[in-house]
Amino acid sequence: MPTLKMRAVTQQLTSTKSIFKMMIQLMNES
Repeated sequence: MPTLKMRAVTQQLTSTKSIFKMMIQLMNES
């Protein structure tokens, strides 16, 4: 059970990181 929670947290962190990457790319383009 704890491992499932850890995986979910890791997934959230990864998605957040990708969102930040997209935001930085958009800022660089403008």
